[in-house]
Amino acid sequence: MRVLCYHSISDAADAWSVPPARFAWQARWLARTLGAARVALSFDDGYADFLHVWPWLREFGFRVMVFAVSAKLGGGADWEGAARLPLLARDDLSALAQQGVEIGAHSATHARLSQLPPEAARAQIVQARAQLEAVTGAPVRRFAYPYSEATPALVEMVRAAGFEQAYVMRSGYGRARLTTRRIPVAGADGALRFALKALTGYASWVDLRMDVRGVPG
Repeated sequence: MRVLCYHSISDAADAWSVPPARFAWQARWLARTLGAARVALSFDDGYADFLHVWPWLREFGFRVMVFAVSAKLGGGADWEGAARLPLLARDDLSALAQQGVEIGAHSATHARLSQLPPEAARAQIVQARAQLEAVTGAPVRRFAYPYSEATPALVEMVRAAGFEQAYVMRSGYGRARLTTRRIPVAGADGALRFALKALTGYASWVDLRMDVRGVPG
């Protein structure tokens, strides 16, 4: 199954925000070309603009995952590299979970976990799961590493916290359960580039070369 990684679906002027019209075309193309059963769409950070696309997105039948930053619900994205946009509120996240969106954790504050002391990094992971389960009333089984940093120490913390699967932003076909790959979708991806990503499973020659050379990740 192809897993695509989105962030904001908006006209925000940053690298990871995909304009709504472009996203609508991408979703229709995926459903028509690959089939919704073969594609999962993941949305990192939990931007509130997801609410605008969900009502029609669910009709396609894609598997949809939202990885929320648990301590920032109802606030704004204020971390390094963020689109500086509003985030889903607690009630929104609860309603989405009831409607079939799988809610995953993206840490408590979107800190760079690899740069924190081990206990602080562990707290970011454990607290995120507990806080999101309290909001949704359902188990939170999946984790997305902030900034795609999945060091061996962080992978072990995620495992110890009880997550069943965890995701990085690296395209290709690595199948490690706690470093599952996702194809990153950027705001500037035109139709041809997007189609090549979705059809080949690779977002860049760098990822392909790393796989050919057997570089883990």
